[in-house]
Parts: sequence; C-alpha cells; structure tokens
Amino acid sequence: RLCLERGLAVVVVGFPATGLFLTRMRICLSAAHTIEELKVALEILDEIGDKCMIKYVKNPKKPQVEEVAQANGKLRHYNNTGKRNGA
Repeated sequence: RLCLERGLAVVVVGFPATGLFLTRMRICLSAAHTIEELKVALEILDEIGDKCMIKYVKNPKKPQVEEVAQANGKLRHYNNTGKRNGA
C-alpha cells in the first residue's frame, strides 16, 4: 500500500508461495525503465524500508544504481527504438 501511494507498483506474494505468516514483495524491472526511474524506485523502497523497519541490512553507504549495474556488468544504454546505442 505504501508503494502504491507513492506511485510504485509492486506485487505482494503470500501463502502458499511463502510461509503461512510471511509475505514477499516482487519487483519487476524492464529494459524500458530509465536510470532515473530506477533511482526513484530505490528512494521509495529505501524510505518505506526505514518507515516499516524491514530492511535486512543497513548499509551506511547507499549504492547508486549505476554502481550496482556496472558491478554486475549489465549497464547498457538503449535508444527509443529499443536497440542498444551503437548497435
């Protein structure tokens, strides 16, 4: 509900896909999302994680979207046609 109020769509997963008293949140990413959209989503999730006290790890240095993507070797830039720039 808190994500939806902030304009972030997520899917809540409950029993039987999780334990009886547990839930999970599924986040779907797409190549169509921009870096800016991902930054906003991370800010929203960070705020809600603090508010609900549900973070597994509190990292004093918050990684930037670009750092995470580059560390995974998956940062690619696409143009409006859906093709990778330079391709």
